[in-house]
Amino acid sequence: MYTDKLVIDTYIQENNRYKNNLMEISETFFNNDSVTVLKFISLLDDQNSEFYRIIFGMRGIDMFLNDFNFSSLDKHKFFKLQVEAFSKEFSSSSQVRSSLNQKYKMQEKKISLHMDSAFDVQNAIDEPAELLNIRSKLNIKYIGIIMDEFEQNKNDQEFLSFLSSHIHMFINRLFIAKQRKYELLIYSFLERFYSSNLARARTYDS
Repeated sequence: MYTDKLVIDTYIQENNRYKNNLMEISETFFNNDSVTVLKFISLLDDQNSEFYRIIFGMRGIDMFLNDFNFSSLDKHKFFKLQVEAFSKEFSSSSQVRSSLNQKYKMQEKKISLHMDSAFDVQNAIDEPAELLNIRSKLNIKYIGIIMDEFEQNKNDQEFLSFLSSHIHMFINRLFIAKQRKYELLIYSFLERFYSSNLARARTYDS
């Protein structure tokens, strides 16, 4: 593990994106994300690095939304919107979506196992999962303040945009290059994952 490039830039607060009176909380979240990702990267070897970054991204986002008490249905709706918005950035969006669906199908079983915390030790990802648990414990005291700011409305577009911006920054920290590509891939995988979970739940209930 080594650093091959260091960029020094000026930090500018984005009050419009993260809401002025929540900016300090957002910066705390950014710091917690940075520490978490750095510790995760220190656990990686080069082999299978891409897959485990994707899984860590998926698990990290899933747990972030769990902190806000999102149900599987809430998550599916959220990522369906994200995928639709992102697909517009890419030419031949139907072709891109088809390619992402094929990639998910090829790894669906492996993804499902790695998304289930009951298999963390078996999958040798218990240390990365614990990093995310620690992050949630650090963030949890601020969740109520954020929800009150948006009047406890999980369908508020400004609230969803707030969450989306934080998730976007988390993914940027996780991948060295092609962050937008990986962001779309992770959103697509999560949308498929929650869709499958909801379908199974409906089958069990019927």
